[in-house]
Amino acid sequence: MHEFRTFESMKQITKRIIVFGAAAVAIVIFALWSASLRFNNSTPANPTPFGTTSSSVEFIINSSGTINKYITGIPQPGENSFTLLQEVLASNSIPFGYKSYPGMGNLVTQIGNIKNGADSRYWQYFVNGNYMTVGADTYIPHPGDTIEWEFISSSGQ
Repeated sequence: MHEFRTFESMKQITKRIIVFGAAAVAIVIFALWSASLRFNNSTPANPTPFGTTSSSVEFIINSSGTINKYITGIPQPGENSFTLLQEVLASNSIPFGYKSYPGMGNLVTQIGNIKNGADSRYWQYFVNGNYMTVGADTYIPHPGDTIEWEFISSSGQ
């Protein structure tokens, strides 16, 4: 009888080891799968805006309620949102001004006939709806991005 109890205890221990082992393997597989989604996700964080292709960048120039949209091609290596803005404006014969600050980058001072400081408003830009805290010559656009330049006050109005 004692031998039978030991055999039953061994079966229970073996069963528990198998259950816990299977659970541990499932947890590891789930962790690896979720990590691969985070780091290898080919879907953009923001969906491609209406009117663009996934390989283009859309520029929106919003000056006091007047909105103009421009589509660029695929961003090339070395291009940033500042150089793309220059290209878009030049190809549409739109006046453009900026001031370079050594060690800090370029500040857009004019788009069209609207210059910084008029009515205490300035050119500021957003990418996919997010206000950017880095200079336009620092941000490298991704295909599908929407870059919006707005002429607004520092308070966002």
